[in-house]
Amino acid sequence: MFQVQQKRRIVTALGVFGIAGLAFLGAGSVQAVAPPVTDGLIFSMDAGDVTESGGVITQANDQSGRNNHAANATTGPTLVSSVTPMGQDALRFDNTLTQYLEIASNPTDFDGQAVTVYVVFKAATFSSGARLVNFGFDDVNPDPGITTPSGRVNGSFMQTDGRLIIQGRTATNGTTASVSTGLGLTNNTDFFLGSYSIYDSGNMQVTLYTKDGTIASAENTTGVATAVGQNHVKTLLGANGATSDPHAAPTGYFNGDLAAVLIYDHALDTNEQKQVEHYLFTTFFAHPGDANGDGMVNLADLQILGDNWQSTTAKWSLADFTWDGMVNLADLQIIGDNWGYGAGPDISFDAALQQVGIVIPEPASLTLLVLPLSLVLRRRW
Repeated sequence: MFQVQQKRRIVTALGVFGIAGLAFLGAGSVQAVAPPVTDGLIFSMDAGDVTESGGVITQANDQSGRNNHAANATTGPTLVSSVTPMGQDALRFDNTLTQYLEIASNPTDFDGQAVTVYVVFKAATFSSGARLVNFGFDDVNPDPGITTPSGRVNGSFMQTDGRLIIQGRTATNGTTASVSTGLGLTNNTDFFLGSYSIYDSGNMQVTLYTKDGTIASAENTTGVATAVGQNHVKTLLGANGATSDPHAAPTGYFNGDLAAVLIYDHALDTNEQKQVEHYLFTTFFAHPGDANGDGMVNLADLQILGDNWQSTTAKWSLADFTWDGMVNLADLQIIGDNWGYGAGPDISFDAALQQVGIVIPEPASLTLLVLPLSLVLRRRW
C-alpha cells in the first residue's frame, strides 16, 4: 500500500508543475457506476441488471431512466457470470436457439435523429450478417403506402466475416450504405468494444477497440444518411429486425456474448466519445493503471510506462491510460492512484519508482525524466 510519507514526497516534488491537488490515492478508488455522458442516453444496459426466470433472461433493464427495457418476445439469452476481462457478467446469445431481446416501439426516443451506439461483445462465431443492434422503422423498410424521406437508414450494427460493420438500408431507394473497420475481429475468445455514429452531416463512422487498446476506425463521408428512420417499430439486440419488413420475424441472429449496450439519440462529439469509450474500457477491459491486463497494478505496469515514456503513439498496453496517445505525467498519476490494485505489489510505489528509474527532480528542473533501469535514482529532499 502506498504510504503517507511517500505520498508527501511525490506531491512535494510534483507541485512545481502547477498541478493543483495532485495526490496518489492508492488502491481501492471507486469505479464509475454510470456512463459519464447521460445527455441524450435513451438506452443503457449491462448484464448486472436483468430479470431472469429459470436461467433465461426475460428482460434487460434499461438504466437510462427512459424505460426502454429490452424484453424477450420468444426465447431470451442466458446469463453467464464473470466472463469479461474485468469479471462482469454477460448475456449469451445462441443463434441456433433464435435468441434475441426487443425494445418495443417508442417513436419519441428513436425516431429521425442522428445516433451513437456502443456495444461490449464477444462473438462465438463470425456468421455473416449477425446483428448486435438493429433498428426497425416503417419508412426505411416501408410497408406499402408509407412515404419514404431521404437520408434515412435503419442503422444495423453487425459483425460479419470477421469485421464490424454499420450498414444502413436507405429509405429513398432501398439500397445500402455501409462502412466497416479495417481491423478484423481477430478471434472468438476476446471481448471487443465497438461503436458507431450516424451524423446529421451525412457521415457514418464505426470504431473497434481490442482488449489492448488498439483502435481501428472507418468513416463513410458520402452523405448518404443523416439520421435513422421514422415510425420506429422496434429495436432488437442480437438479431436483425428483418430485411424488408420490420414487422416480420427476425433473422440474422448473433452468436456470442453482450456485456453492455448504450444508445444515444444524437452523435456524440469527440470529447464525449472519448469519455464514454474510456469509461467502458476501464469498466469491462482493464483497471486504470493495468497496462498488461493481468488484473494488477504493480511494478510490471510501471516498467511498461518507463519503457514508453514520452511516446506520442501509445495505446493502453503501452501505458497510455488517458487515451490521448501519449505517455506522460498523467499516466504516472494513474498508476500511483491505483498502486496495489489486485493481488498487490511486491514493493512500495516509492521503491518501484527507484527500480524503474523514474527521477523526480528538484523544483529548478521542472521536468520529470524516465531513465534506463541501469541508472540509479538520485533524490534530494
